[in-house]
Amino acid sequence: MSEEDKSSQIVVEIKSDPHNSKKIERLILSPNYEYAATWSEEDKSICGWQLNDLDQVFELDRSSSVDKICKDLKLKISTTKLWCPVLAGVSNDKLVAINLYNEEIDNGRIVIVDLKTENKIIKPVTSFLDNPIEDYWLRDCIFYDNGDFVVEAFTPRQINLNILRFSNKNLSNNRWKVNKSIFIEPTNFVWNYLYDNESFMLLDTNGTLTQWKLNTLLFEKQYHLGLNRVLKRSNVINMICIFNKSSTLFAIFLEISGNSITNDIIISVYLIKNSSFLSQCEYRKKSDLLHFEFISFDEGERLLLFFENNSLEIRDPYNLELFQTDNDSRFFKELSNSNEDTEKFKMLKNEKIYIVSDRQISVQEISKQQWIKYLREKLGDQYEIRALPRKSQVVDFLQTIIDDYDKNESILDNDIENQTYESKNLLVKWIVTQNLDENLTIVQTMKAKQYEPAEEDWESVDEWKINSEYLSDQNRKFVYKCKLLDNGDLIMITSIGLLILTIRSFEKKDKIRLRYYKGSGFPFNQKYIDYMKEKRLIRLEEEEEEEEENKSKYKVFIADRETILKLLDDIKDLSSLSPDFLSITTYRENRDLCIFSNNEDNPFQDLLDDYFDDELTLSTFGELLLNAFIKSNDDMMIERMMEKSTDDKLIISFYGQTLLNKFLKNNDNMMIERLMETLYKQYIMKKAEEGKDINLLTNINLLEIVTFKINELSMKYPDILNQFLSTTALIPISMNKAIAIENFSSKSHLQSIGYYSQPSYISSINKIITRIKTPFAKIFKKKSKKTDDQQHQSIILIFPLPKFSCYPSEYNPLIEFFFPKFSPFANYESSELYKWWSGQAIINFKWNTYGKYYFTAIFILYSIFMGCFLIVATLVNEISESIQEQLLFATIILGAWHIFIEFRHLLCHRIRWIKDPWNWFDAIAMIFPVYTSITWLESSTFPVWSATISVLFLEIRFLLFFRVFEILGAYFAMIVGVAQKAFSYLIILAFIIFAFSHSLHILLRPTTNVSLNATNVNLNNPNYGNDQNNPWNLVSSYHSVSVLGTVSQNATLTELPSASTNMFTSLYTAFLAVYLMLTGDKTYVTKWSLTENSILAALIVFFTFFSTIYLMNLFIGLLSNAIPETNRNELYLLQKAKILSEIELLYMLPSQRRKNNWFPEIIFYKFDLDKLHNIIQRVQNNKWDNFDEKPFLSDALKKLVNVKTENEDMKNMYVTKVMS
Repeated sequence: MSEEDKSSQIVVEIKSDPHNSKKIERLILSPNYEYAATWSEEDKSICGWQLNDLDQVFELDRSSSVDKICKDLKLKISTTKLWCPVLAGVSNDKLVAINLYNEEIDNGRIVIVDLKTENKIIKPVTSFLDNPIEDYWLRDCIFYDNGDFVVEAFTPRQINLNILRFSNKNLSNNRWKVNKSIFIEPTNFVWNYLYDNESFMLLDTNGTLTQWKLNTLLFEKQYHLGLNRVLKRSNVINMICIFNKSSTLFAIFLEISGNSITNDIIISVYLIKNSSFLSQCEYRKKSDLLHFEFISFDEGERLLLFFENNSLEIRDPYNLELFQTDNDSRFFKELSNSNEDTEKFKMLKNEKIYIVSDRQISVQEISKQQWIKYLREKLGDQYEIRALPRKSQVVDFLQTIIDDYDKNESILDNDIENQTYESKNLLVKWIVTQNLDENLTIVQTMKAKQYEPAEEDWESVDEWKINSEYLSDQNRKFVYKCKLLDNGDLIMITSIGLLILTIRSFEKKDKIRLRYYKGSGFPFNQKYIDYMKEKRLIRLEEEEEEEEENKSKYKVFIADRETILKLLDDIKDLSSLSPDFLSITTYRENRDLCIFSNNEDNPFQDLLDDYFDDELTLSTFGELLLNAFIKSNDDMMIERMMEKSTDDKLIISFYGQTLLNKFLKNNDNMMIERLMETLYKQYIMKKAEEGKDINLLTNINLLEIVTFKINELSMKYPDILNQFLSTTALIPISMNKAIAIENFSSKSHLQSIGYYSQPSYISSINKIITRIKTPFAKIFKKKSKKTDDQQHQSIILIFPLPKFSCYPSEYNPLIEFFFPKFSPFANYESSELYKWWSGQAIINFKWNTYGKYYFTAIFILYSIFMGCFLIVATLVNEISESIQEQLLFATIILGAWHIFIEFRHLLCHRIRWIKDPWNWFDAIAMIFPVYTSITWLESSTFPVWSATISVLFLEIRFLLFFRVFEILGAYFAMIVGVAQKAFSYLIILAFIIFAFSHSLHILLRPTTNVSLNATNVNLNNPNYGNDQNNPWNLVSSYHSVSVLGTVSQNATLTELPSASTNMFTSLYTAFLAVYLMLTGDKTYVTKWSLTENSILAALIVFFTFFSTIYLMNLFIGLLSNAIPETNRNELYLLQKAKILSEIELLYMLPSQRRKNNWFPEIIFYKFDLDKLHNIIQRVQNNKWDNFDEKPFLSDALKKLVNVKTENEDMKNMYVTKVMS
């Protein structure tokens, strides 16, 4: 056996018989894989094995009898109804967990045994639980690498779940105290799974699996299983979750009790990057599952399922319907070096095989060559082996060249005339021939038909002829160095950069294909330029200049040490081995790359085609590929990616957001509409119509693309967004009636349904809060039942914008406090969404979940703040100074808090804050009372003017609180909406008033200096001149009349003028006078004689007709038209949404904004079935008049709610016609 095929195998003879030579049923490894424990059901014993000996010699380390342990605990062991033990876990420190289950009382215990200290029993205790831990059902447990022990603890009636974390630091006197305790409410909880990466999974009744971080309780991921049934805790038998080695795939195994005798098995695989559903299979259970494992070699990733009847299923995780079955004995025999028939237990873990027999234990690492051989022989290449070049192999190849240079061995001196690179295990041979005199390099590949082939078993597959005469004259060689990679690809350092060649099958014919390229480009010489001229015959001067520019754009790739070192550093910086897509896209259109003289197609175009056709490469490098297309403005390839997205869900899932960004940036209306149509018709409605996805949750995450761009779409393309919302307005949770339609309260229309998981830590404070809340919750629940006992059928719908209310999971608490990251909901400013039922449903969900509680608290605080100031300002003469000071200090403190909140609001979104008129009311209502209180305390005098303004705005602000309620909020929305509609008109009207004010000011202002002080005027001999505009000439004067009827020449009495006698003295008062004239008050112009002042008469006539009659009536008409437009429910909902977003951003802590039960990724809501029937009837009868767009009604939805489809009506008409 060659060194390449050898595997690391250790076999140790045991000096004493483990388990008394009884059968071994189970083997569990410690978190660091350096200690193992085996379990014998027959012998009821545990044996410990040390696996990290430097000499690689294993001996039985410890053993323990469970009988003795149970006797110490006074438990009677039985194989029937009493305590049944089983090995549950083992730690790095040789602690063993034993699960004891009692079927008779339906309870379970977990006992921890320390093997290294003479089998001492460690008792876990906790002070957080209401009952002793012995009363709880301890179902599952796991040890972590740091020594911590985590266990699931159910309440005595198995209602509530607690996850208890014990720290080995708290171990004393054989009592292990709890470090953290987590509580999970039972409302919708079905199953929990502890995973060894310090995460745990929660499965709810809707088939939604959520992933949580155990240390922080942060929500990590959410996966939708897409089941066609409602899950219950009683019908879920088993659930196992695993990740692959590279943490790119996630798989779940679910066993559910079905209607028949056998249970149902459901296996689902997801992409971890964005929780996208990848593949699923469902079938009847044939045997119990023993083990569930990924084998994650680059050369063919598979999902392995080991069953109790010694059967094995090998499934493709990208398409679970593709699978092969085998016998596990043959599987282990093929992949290990052991041929003994005495093997009783085998397990695959972490790409190692653990084999336990009666007297020995062996550990063997599977070689990649063995796995490839097994796949090719067993699967016969029926399923493609996804073999990507590994970054580490390329780095090692380049590092070897650097090391050769350090030894003064240059690859520039290599003469590759006829070199062969062969791997018999891979059945691949590459032959590279280079003729420098003819500038010709030939790359030939051969494949063998069987393993360990003879020379005659090899047959030629394909060859490339590379003509380097058109490249720069500085390079005489094309190939400098080659190496065969582990996956059978050939890596080459050439004069154009780093190439990796592979073999792919097309129409049952193998061809050489370019798999990877990274370099500085093609250093074409003048001969190539002349060749292109001759081939194309006619070249414009601009094209020649462009060709010269391209020629000088790239440097010659000379394989010296500096160039190779730079290439090595570039590849090390890459997160994955991604090709140089920008250079590839540059050359992909050039069909005249004459260096590849015998290729019909361009190798670079072939490379792109291969990346498009392979799901694995496309999911890994698609974003880089798309960015290269966008950067090079390659519209044809972008169009191709759009076409690909129509048939491939992975494309639209991974790169739909990038495509939409590109189309929005280019204002490409047609492509945006096409992308949106692909989303909701191809992957939502079409699947439902075809019956392929009975549960639409598996595809709903694709609509995230719209979620994160909804604000931009609503501003630029409201019609497209409205069409999308109308199409997705009625998406049922499932096409299964048992899931989609249920009986609910008649008041539950558009209310959310379901409980969204949110684990919480158990503490004394939390328990006190829970005990306070529980009585109120029971009272409210009883009250709600009394108010509405009627039940109506409702259909459960999905809110069509996943993650619409979610905030980014990663954040800095300090920065987030002042500059919070916005969710799409908090950033949304349009009313388009709130025209539809789904918009109202999300507002109802947020308001009922947390909004009304925060709003009540804010209202109470503001009422106290306002009350303090109003009392002291109103009863200033009735209350003592000490009470006044206390009230003023309270006003300052509460006002400062409100000002701080408003300041944070301004920091959050400055432009939006300035545009919203309600924010100005808020700011003035907060600042003026605080300013007045401070001034009052400093001067000890009552500031009348500022107190007046403060009282006005405080009470207006108090009134604004009620805009959250629909009965008043609609009018507030109308007020603001009408004001916004009429704002531009009011500006024009104000300018007209100013024009008349200015004109009258010029006409009627006094021509001399005027003093209104009577002491400065000689009343007996007044001298006002001929200034008719002087206020002294405008006031009334009284003359005496003698007995003879003679009127005195001088006035006996004169009325003193005031500032309002001539309002046109200043421009400011003139504007006020003209505004009052607009309202019909012409008092201020009656002091002049219109017969003597024709200009004034003309201005008054013109102003009265144009402004008072024409413009004001026009204004009234404008308001009349604006009222129906603003008297809409969506504007009220938008107003309420803004209040909710302010609560989220300003009053919640950053951690609260990440609570899954408050901000779930997907929201479900109830829709009254009678109302839905009414909507369907109106749409079908063409009587829809609610919105611009009719809601899309699929035939599947009509069938679900028992409404005849058009096809059924046509069929009935045809049958009637035939019968007649």
